[in-house]
Amino acid sequence: MTPTRAYGLLLLVTLMWAGNFPLGKLALLELGPLTLSAARAALAAPVLVLIARLAHGPFPAFTRRDHWTFVVISLTGLVGNTTVWYWGLRHTSPVNAGILGASAPVIVALAGAACWYYQGIRVVGVGRAAVFMNLIPFIVIGLSWLILGEPIRWYHFVGATVAIGGVALATAR
Repeated sequence: MTPTRAYGLLLLVTLMWAGNFPLGKLALLELGPLTLSAARAALAAPVLVLIARLAHGPFPAFTRRDHWTFVVISLTGLVGNTTVWYWGLRHTSPVNAGILGASAPVIVALAGAACWYYQGIRVVGVGRAAVFMNLIPFIVIGLSWLILGEPIRWYHFVGATVAIGGVALATAR
């Protein structure tokens, strides 16, 4: 696939995702969130199955347990998620919903950071890990200077030195 085609596909997918906000709001004038979510899944499923079959050939054989797994995943991950999403869309504008939806990568990144933090706690202990919170102001100073051009004052250096020294003392063995 060429980069031009890849960008075209990315733009098409983005258009479909973005279009879901105003079109979903419009559809909610006539349908409830659960009905709209089920209709969306029922309309999309045959198209997605066809695309998957054309791209990858026939599906492997499924067991009875596989079918139940797909039912549970579909109801909780697809229909359940979009039903809650459409319910929320009933209570706000498509623009607000779009902004909130666009924040998902940030939320995932923060959740990932929390996982790393708790992994650190498991290895070095709560007391030693908590000390690293003292570095946040120091890092904020540096990033604010770098990104926003905020001035760095002499007392920032004093505070940063104290914070780094405290972290070094607390984590020394």
